[in-house]
Amino acid sequence: MSSPLFGSYRLGMYRDIVGGALLWGLILWGGYAGWRYYQAGKQIALLKDPSADVRINAAAQLATHPSARAVQPLIDALADPDGNVIDTATTALGKSNDPRAVPPLMALLRQKGAGVGARTLDALSDLGPLAVPSLVAALKDPDPAVRECSREALAKAGNSAVDPLIALLHDPDPNQQQTAANTLGSLKSARAVDPLLTALHGADPALRSAAAGALGQIGDKRAADPLLAALQDPSDSVRDGAIGALGRLKEPRAVPQLIAFSNGQDSNLGNDAIRALAGIGDSQANDYLLAQYRARNWNLIAQAAAFFVSRGEAGSEDVLIQALDKTGSESLAVTLLNSGNEKLHAAADDWAQKNNYVITYMPGSKSATWASK
Repeated sequence: MSSPLFGSYRLGMYRDIVGGALLWGLILWGGYAGWRYYQAGKQIALLKDPSADVRINAAAQLATHPSARAVQPLIDALADPDGNVIDTATTALGKSNDPRAVPPLMALLRQKGAGVGARTLDALSDLGPLAVPSLVAALKDPDPAVRECSREALAKAGNSAVDPLIALLHDPDPNQQQTAANTLGSLKSARAVDPLLTALHGADPALRSAAAGALGQIGDKRAADPLLAALQDPSDSVRDGAIGALGRLKEPRAVPQLIAFSNGQDSNLGNDAIRALAGIGDSQANDYLLAQYRARNWNLIAQAAAFFVSRGEAGSEDVLIQALDKTGSESLAVTLLNSGNEKLHAAADDWAQKNNYVITYMPGSKSATWASK
């Protein structure tokens, strides 16, 4: 049995150990903070170095280790004569988490318009909630390039942009409503599903169409029944949006109606229905596509090319090449060029040269890959 004296001694010893550890922790943290303060000052001074490479490196260091002291010098660096310095300073401002960075970055966006760089958009989206109000306001800018850049930045901003965009669905301007719906689709937030379902039943067909497309991008199964109903909408654009969305949702209940659209008089709806059928992967959809392939329905083969390429059946190369010759489909040419199949690649390249059409080979792209299924 320990004595009260020994217990008091042990408790005091523990307090001394803990107190000493805390003291050393504070000393070390103070030393690190002092070192960071010195380093930040050093990099800030180098932002005015005669060498552009030195200025770029200084801005890069300030991006890696943000400092409140560096915000104004980095803002000043946006006027640097070297574009790479501006780009790196832009990135650093995005990492600053400082509200002072928003106005100059928005000014840069408005100044460059269509020529704004990806770094500006990334920086504004990195600032998240700090930049979202300014970006939402810029959706009403008279310059369409500024509006589009603001939309792109909001689409990268994540959850902080969701609620302001949901509110924008009720803006008096129909264009703002459509922009909000399209951007919410890019954000893929489940919080947007119910407001978009409400918009899907609104009076404006353009908003209904945008809402349908956005619901397809989000991919929430709660939208399946309303989208199936939207296939009967009086507006072609709404039906078209619902077709694409149901294809993204891989909704097998849509297959009979999609087959009917593919055989209908409206070629745009028909082509979109074919592409949706190709993406669903349902046995009924696959059987229909393969039957049309055997019947040499050239347009369907061209529109569903990704489906046939991914199956990669021996001998289908010649049919796909023939479909390219008969339809002259540029999208089919792109799919074949990027399929990973040498014969299809060569045929698409040859077709492009003969038709003076420039198509891009993109290894590792999201195009269908030969025999990937």
